[in-house]
Amino acid sequence: MVLWAAALLVGLLLGLVGGGGGIVTVPALVYGGGLDPKQAVATSLAVVGLIAAVAAVMEFRAGRVKWQDALPFAVAGIIGTFFGAKVVSGLLSSSVQMLIFATIMVAAGLSMLRSALKEGRGQKGSVTTPTRRNAALLMVSGLGVGIVSGVVGIGGGFMIVPALVLFAGFDAKRAVPTSLAIIAVNSVGGVAGYFGKGLIVPDAFYLFSAVGMVGMVLGGQVRAKLPARVIKLVFAGLLLVMSVVVFFTRG
Repeated sequence: MVLWAAALLVGLLLGLVGGGGGIVTVPALVYGGGLDPKQAVATSLAVVGLIAAVAAVMEFRAGRVKWQDALPFAVAGIIGTFFGAKVVSGLLSSSVQMLIFATIMVAAGLSMLRSALKEGRGQKGSVTTPTRRNAALLMVSGLGVGIVSGVVGIGGGFMIVPALVLFAGFDAKRAVPTSLAIIAVNSVGGVAGYFGKGLIVPDAFYLFSAVGMVGMVLGGQVRAKLPARVIKLVFAGLLLVMSVVVFFTRG
């Protein structure tokens, strides 16, 4: 039952904020499903990639995905994710991977909380002011996000969205749908990197993918009705609580 609820939450987060699925999937698979952290990371990439791909197709059909300006980020991202999964993850113990994961959860939670509090004070809640396109910085940031994604099994939407705004000149409305497409592409690189290692668990993949897609559709509907500030506050609180659990139980 815990896994079903977690799978639904993964989809909801992807539908609501264009990211966050892996941050829930990995600890759910470790603590709720009894998987080894390395299995959880590899399976998470497959799950989040598939759900993000379905969501990205829907956003693309609605004309909200802006591929051309994000292409340097996507190309570097898939290379980085493959390298992170194939090489870097093998150099780290499961405990270190979970420590990195917990640190990223804290950073994402605090970033989301700060954005929500700014909106509460009447300030603009977007991640930053869009700037002109910078292909070099897009590629560097895409490579970095990709490596992190491959190592800890997250899609990286909370890192991709600010990068697209900063270095591709996107506004938030374009950045979130495009981030879903990049997550899907990056996940292909990650799954390829883990392929042959026997780490992707089929039963967990099927469950999280099927239930997560339902959650993703619901999340998209809820996003249109709930204030962005409420979504961010709930997500931030969830991340900070879960980061404490991961940090103190990482083994």
